[in-house]
Amino acid sequence: MTTVVANAAAAHRSAAGEEIERTVEEAAEIRRTAEETAAAEETAAAEVTAAGDGAPTDVAAAAAGVFRSLAAPGGAAPWESLADFAPALGAHIQHGLGTLTSRPALDLRTRELATISILAALGNAEPQLAFHVAGAVRAGAGAQEVIEALSQVALYAGIPRTLNALAVARKALVEVGALADR
Repeated sequence: MTTVVANAAAAHRSAAGEEIERTVEEAAEIRRTAEETAAAEETAAAEVTAAGDGAPTDVAAAAAGVFRSLAAPGGAAPWESLADFAPALGAHIQHGLGTLTSRPALDLRTRELATISILAALGNAEPQLAFHVAGAVRAGAGAQEVIEALSQVALYAGIPRTLNALAVARKALVEVGALADR
């Protein structure tokens, strides 16, 4: 009987050790991705920013760099998908990303946490909220940071908008692998 218990305990320790090892490897991969994203942002900012003032010299390139940092691989930029239908709106979005979002005073992770809070407070922006929750993760934010940023919305925009935003965020976080499916 002692041998059976000892074998069972050893098997349990082995399984737990494997789970811990997988978790550590996943955390290391997330950290590497965040570091790569930060390095790409710095490179893009250096390439498109005028000497010291933070204003981009190539708005289109700056917007494309921001979008690549936020979107899933292969995603079409809004200005591209709107080119044949609402080109002025597409140009407006591109200009905003290129001139505001690419500025170096706030990093992209912080900007995305602010963006998801604003979208949650506005309400009725579920597709945009899902995109920017995933973008926040790609920019280095953790699932708990996203949840906390959205929870803050309850104080200013109300519980219903916060609950709706958290439902969208849960799905987006699961889709990008930042949260286990529950």
